[in-house]
Amino acid sequence: MPAEHLAVLQHPGPDGQRPSALAARSGMSRQAINHLISHLEQAGYAERYTDPAGARLVRLTGRGRVLYHRIEATAVAVEAEWAEQIGASRTCGPRSPTCWPPGKPPAGTTAAVIPGYTQECEDRDLSP
Repeated sequence: MPAEHLAVLQHPGPDGQRPSALAARSGMSRQAINHLISHLEQAGYAERYTDPAGARLVRLTGRGRVLYHRIEATAVAVEAEWAEQIGASRTCGPRSPTCWPPGKPPAGTTAAVIPGYTQECEDRDLSP
């Protein structure tokens, strides 16, 4: 699975979301996210469907759900390792973004491209 597909598969997952919402959440264009969704459909991980109101939405297939749960388990393990190495008080908690010392995203990135990065992380005191 190429890393770029994580833009669609990031927490909390794509189920019931419009492609435009996934694009906004990941900081990508709608065209780019639809391209990734097409790849995931071709690989059997996701499908597009129309809800009763006529909205085009995305959901994971059974195979996609297995992959999503593996990704989530890996993320939880990494977050636990980070908390152990840098201290739980310096992270925002399980399944939340890590607060980047000193409260800013890494150089060369912006909060808009870090899924889930919140003002809570901006405001947190990360002094050693």
